[in-house]
Amino acid sequence: MPAGLADTYIAYKFIKMLALPFKKTDAYKLGIIDDDGKRIKTKEADDAARNAGLKYTNLHRIVFNMKRLLAKIPLGRTKIAGFAAALWFLKEEARRLGVKDDTLVERAFLDYTESKGIAFDILNESFRCGETIEPGTYVLNNEKTIIVEETLTPIGNIFGIPVFRQDDDVFAEEDIK
Repeated sequence: MPAGLADTYIAYKFIKMLALPFKKTDAYKLGIIDDDGKRIKTKEADDAARNAGLKYTNLHRIVFNMKRLLAKIPLGRTKIAGFAAALWFLKEEARRLGVKDDTLVERAFLDYTESKGIAFDILNESFRCGETIEPGTYVLNNEKTIIVEETLTPIGNIFGIPVFRQDDDVFAEEDIK
């Protein structure tokens, strides 16, 4: 299999796994992980993991860990956010490989979702987005207070929405008040 085809398959599988709820995975059904994607540490779960074969691989463990990390950030709590986060990583990898068209990954994603009957028109929605976050005290996702000491500029865009980072938090402008 040519390297480019293998990379494309792994990227596809990664996005698909990232969007699949934990309860719908084979690892959950086999009793290897719990509702939150955490590895269950019992003899039965250890036996199931050893015998799972392709139903619980290193790729599964990486995706499950990433999903749990993404759930901790404001953009990571929805299925579409899972897709968007995966796209962010794919866009970064595409840039590293020399892809010049920043919209290529997003267009491929939209084509894929359309082919699977997932309809949303995110590109035609209007978002209240600034190009910077000014210094001040904000409440992130109605949960956490963050203090921005210097003007923040976006670390990137997902579907044209600027994404910002403050310490360990990654968020869009609409996630703060």
